[in-house]
Amino acid sequence: MPRIPTPPPGRLDEDGIVESFAHRMMYSVAKDEHTASPLDVHHALAFAVRDSLMERWFKTQSGA
Repeated sequence: MPRIPTPPPGRLDEDGIVESFAHRMMYSVAKDEHTASPLDVHHALAFAVRDSLMERWFKTQSGA
């Protein structure tokens, strides 16, 4: 099986969190500031938080 590359870890400072949220809003929710509903914002933020949790979970599982 080919090796799956590991993405760089997300930053937990304010700018990093905003960047992760913006990425998820654009690429996962596919909305911008003009078309996003409050639920879309919630979903993008939930995806961004999940990404952060998953990074740590994978690190724990790999024994690193």
